[in-house]
Amino acid sequence: MSDNSAPAQPDGIQRLLDRVSGIVNAHQSSKKLYDRRFAPDFNVSDFIAPDEAKLSEILAWFLDPLGTHGQGSHFLRLFLGMIGENFQDEECGSASVQREVSVAQGCLDILISTGHLRVIIENKPWAGDQNQQLARYFSYLDHNGAGNGIVIYLTPKGMAPSGYSLPEPEQQRRIEAQQLRQWGYGREILEWLARCRAGCQAERIRMFIDDFSRYISAEFQGIRDNTMSDHIIDLMSPLILRPQAPFSRRID
Repeated sequence: MSDNSAPAQPDGIQRLLDRVSGIVNAHQSSKKLYDRRFAPDFNVSDFIAPDEAKLSEILAWFLDPLGTHGQGSHFLRLFLGMIGENFQDEECGSASVQREVSVAQGCLDILISTGHLRVIIENKPWAGDQNQQLARYFSYLDHNGAGNGIVIYLTPKGMAPSGYSLPEPEQQRRIEAQQLRQWGYGREILEWLARCRAGCQAERIRMFIDDFSRYISAEFQGIRDNTMSDHIIDLMSPLILRPQAPFSRRID
């Protein structure tokens, strides 16, 4: 009579472990081959971690038609297009992009001004709202002839502002009037950067867009290079769906 006190180790489990080990080894071997040429793990933000002010500076730099990126108003036009404002490059060329703009109602992180449009970007990657902050910014737009003014409330995942910053009934009114937009770094900003990259003619700037996009994905979405993990998950999926199969006992 056989001893059934412990489950047998099926050959399938060993084969699975061998395949996982093979994936890990193959990944490490291939990584050694392309690391020297591509350095995929390198990101300048590992050494110069942006704070809120630096993120605002980077965004404003992309948006500025006079920025050293050399792409003129192309990035700004793509940005405005995502909020439904369609300009030609020539029309955006005269736009101004300012940071840390002091007004009676507070300090605006980024202010974009065109002939008929003003856009405030309130950058909230980590910090919380201030008392009546957005209410004061809308008051600034309303009292400075910016009937076509827009506030973009930018957070990691497109969260709504608190009622402490703008009462909920007023939020709803501004949203319905398309004056308040809730953007996320991991959604709209990454999408915008992808569009910027597609039309960018300068390789150095494309590389910076890649670095900045990877930083956003890692910082605000927790996404890093998952190539090896994805292969292993694909291999394990049938077992996750049928967890009992590999461990079934054999009774003689």
